[in-house]
Amino acid sequence: MLKHYIEKSNYTIYSLSYASKVNRTTLQKALTGERPISAENLNKILPFLNLTFAEKKELDQALLISRIGEITYQKHVYIKELLERIEIVDVAKNSNTGLPFSPLSSSIKDTQTIKGMFNIIKTICQISSYQMETESEPFLYTIFILKSK
Repeated sequence: MLKHYIEKSNYTIYSLSYASKVNRTTLQKALTGERPISAENLNKILPFLNLTFAEKKELDQALLISRIGEITYQKHVYIKELLERIEIVDVAKNSNTGLPFSPLSSSIKDTQTIKGMFNIIKTICQISSYQMETESEPFLYTIFILKSK
């Protein structure tokens, strides 16, 4: 797909390499599949490709699939869809015990409780999905704060 977009841009490998300051051999190996293109090098060549938002999104998706594999990508999509339907229970409104969850953008005082194994798993997946969308090199880790009685 990257090769297609380079051809569409009317750049040759050599001219794109020269303009973007990405080593020509590195770029050629990425296009032949010998080596994945790094995020740094991709960011260097993207301005020269004049991609639409949809093309950029499609390229990002293709590169993610090439890095993690089609099966893992489909698992992530499935998990993301599950998480989009999550129901979080507010601790202040419900005193039942469950797993306290501190959202990424809040402090411990804003802790919410998630009840049920399915909702807990969906929340873990949601956090992972958020990191995949916001981090250039996401890691699938999460910190849960458990309160003792």
